[in-house]
Amino acid sequence: MVRKFVMSVSSLIIAAFILCGCESMMNDSPDKGALYQKQQFEMIRTQEANIAELATKVNSTQDSMADTVRQMSQMNQQISSLAQRNKALEDDIAELKQAFLGEKKERQAAMDGMIKQVGTEMSKVANSVNSTAPAQSGPAGKGKFAEYKVQPGATLLAIAQAYGVSVDEIKKANKMTKDFLKTGQTIYIPQK
Repeated sequence: MVRKFVMSVSSLIIAAFILCGCESMMNDSPDKGALYQKQQFEMIRTQEANIAELATKVNSTQDSMADTVRQMSQMNQQISSLAQRNKALEDDIAELKQAFLGEKKERQAAMDGMIKQVGTEMSKVANSVNSTAPAQSGPAGKGKFAEYKVQPGATLLAIAQAYGVSVDEIKKANKMTKDFLKTGQTIYIPQK
């Protein structure tokens, strides 16, 4: 395409100079016409050289543009590849999150079950200790005793400190072998 353009421009320039040269030959002497024609041909050669140089620069620019387009195409392929990898990683992360949440729910359910089971077992132990204890008809020993109905969260130590007696004295007065108390249970506290 560039060559066709260069050739047509060259042809037009040559034709223009020839016509100009013919016109001047008619008006001037033969020596002047030959000199003028020689100058015209020199000018045409210079123009052709300039056009050839421009054509070379255009070709070089086209080659450079082709390289740039090729590099851009490679970059687009790399971007596409990276986008696919990124999508795959995002999918993997989403899968891992779902798996983690599932495992977390399973662990929580297992822990809840264990807590419930431990609570049930503790209640059984407390009930068996209290049910195996002999039924009290009154305090063991002589002296004055205060009756105390066990409140939630009460311990033998707290009760003993509140009444100013020892834990062993409370256990002895109530014929207890263990330190367990049951909420609502009535115990006897020795008074000093």
